[in-house]
Amino acid sequence: MKLVKAGARFVLVEADGRINAPGSLYINDQTINPNTAANLAMSLRLFHSFCLLFEIRLLDRALEGVLMTEREINSLISLSFRPLADLDNPAAVKRCIDPRNAEMDEDRAGAVTGNTAAVRLDDIAGFLDFYLKLLAPHIRSPFEQDRLAAVYRQVCDRLKRSVGGAVASSPYDVRSMDSEAFLACIKEAYLRPESLQGKARVNRAYLLRDRAMFMLGCEGLRPGEIANLRVNDIEVGSDGVMNVSVVSNRGHRQKVSPVASTSVPSQKGINSRKVSYCTERMIKVWPFTADALYEYIKDGGPRRQAIASNGRDVSEGFVFLKSNGEPLKSRQAIGERFDVMCESLRKLGLMRVETAPGEPAGEKRGMSAYTLRHSAASHMYETEIRQRGLDAKRVVHDLMNARFGWSDGSAMASRYGRRAILDAATTSVNALYEEARAEVDKLLRPTKGDKK
Repeated sequence: MKLVKAGARFVLVEADGRINAPGSLYINDQTINPNTAANLAMSLRLFHSFCLLFEIRLLDRALEGVLMTEREINSLISLSFRPLADLDNPAAVKRCIDPRNAEMDEDRAGAVTGNTAAVRLDDIAGFLDFYLKLLAPHIRSPFEQDRLAAVYRQVCDRLKRSVGGAVASSPYDVRSMDSEAFLACIKEAYLRPESLQGKARVNRAYLLRDRAMFMLGCEGLRPGEIANLRVNDIEVGSDGVMNVSVVSNRGHRQKVSPVASTSVPSQKGINSRKVSYCTERMIKVWPFTADALYEYIKDGGPRRQAIASNGRDVSEGFVFLKSNGEPLKSRQAIGERFDVMCESLRKLGLMRVETAPGEPAGEKRGMSAYTLRHSAASHMYETEIRQRGLDAKRVVHDLMNARFGWSDGSAMASRYGRRAILDAATTSVNALYEEARAEVDKLLRPTKGDKK
């Protein structure tokens, strides 16, 4: 099955071209967030393949008052650990569900993480619960309704509890730089914007645009929020400090991209059907960010030049434009620009992320706009706690929720706090080591009278 977007709705289409009605209804009942819909579609694809493999027709089984046998439940749990590509390989599926195979599901070659398997099974349980609600009005007997509900509830509870998911989160799971590395990247981008392009031949048309985007990333803005920023969202207060309003600008974005697409930049949470967790907020930006934005959008600056090259203003007021004066229209496009900028700084030895012992070095793992956002959060926590003290932790968490667009009571601030504490401790240990190493080297340094 594949997921297709039709207007404001999502449709699951099977291999023979038929629409999978129950799955499509479930996805649209849950959310219209493109990323969430895609993840649900993958879980439903796994369940659909499972039903085909065991010749399960939910409607026929409901008439019999059953759902799955014990062997089928265990097989579905095993399949939840397999990459979706394996579902097209009957031999691989057969080995996976063979009860004589003593190898643990999560230990088989190519297995996904326990957390991924747990999410898939939870999605499938949610779908089964939704499917039962579709069936219930068509079952006349209250007794049969209750009996079938008990059967579904037992299977759903089993699926939800079958996989423990990932181990407890580690501070290393937060992909952020320590404050020293973070500030070094900001300084390099501000003073030498050509460093962000990492090419022998620098593209002058995008030089100041990319720098302004990078600085906003260091302020903690998400790529979609940066792409949807309009000139009217930027103002300088009476105190001379530049403020940036982070708002959806949905109406203006639809004028630029009238065709519905999952690749159109949007503020996180704006499309959620159940809970709108899109947070509009205003932030005071640092002076270097204000300078970068002003240099890009001022009269005679690169943004104005891009508009002039088109002959008419087609920007719809958006800040970041292509060379032809049109706004950036793709989340992938802005993501790729950040990938280039981050990789350029990594090659200069500036952008680095400390990883857990035994894991690949941070420099070899992908850097992105979210590395900057995570680093900004860790840096803010470290700075605020240093100024206010540990007793003000609750206040600091509230400030971070407001700045980074997290909901009240979110645990995100606490996660970044743990990472900041870890980085601060690592920095202290490294400084101590350098000091001790210098003393050792001094003691071992040969004197004039010593023989080599």
